[in-house]
Amino acid sequence: MHYARQHPLLRPWLAIFIILCLGVRQLAELLPGISDLLFHQGVEGLALLSSELGLGAVAGSLWMSQQPHEALPRIFYFSAWGLYLLLAILSWSPSFVLAVIVVAGCSLLLMVSGISIQIMLKLEVESQFRGRLLILYGLVLREGPAIGALLVGTTADWIGLEWPLTTAAALTCLVL
Repeated sequence: MHYARQHPLLRPWLAIFIILCLGVRQLAELLPGISDLLFHQGVEGLALLSSELGLGAVAGSLWMSQQPHEALPRIFYFSAWGLYLLLAILSWSPSFVLAVIVVAGCSLLLMVSGISIQIMLKLEVESQFRGRLLILYGLVLREGPAIGALLVGTTADWIGLEWPLTTAAALTCLVL
């Protein structure tokens, strides 16, 4: 952890990644609520949103396989901003069709941000610290969205899902 805090590039990258994980990466965990509470689509809507989540992830992976390493920091920052914008659009989407398209876009950007930060960590970190930093990456990747989904879901029980999703996206934007 000390190594990551002292490194001039890793510190901001990891900070942004932690914020993304807490603020906007909980999309997959919230799909049942999005399908049912926001669009009243039930299981059929959840299946469609889930398939779009997979489609966006595959598209993001294929696109990232063609990107040069030099472009990764810029790609990471743009994907973070794109996630914020798409989550805000999803929160207030007037139609389920638009939501399906936005979920695919979110999934693409989730994959792009995850791949870019992981490759940047592998390229930038000295070999003796690489395993430790990638464990930290994995911990943040798994626990951040779960904590974010817990916070958004708990708040959604009181006031609905639109405002907690929008607030999570806005707080993420403020920190970026």
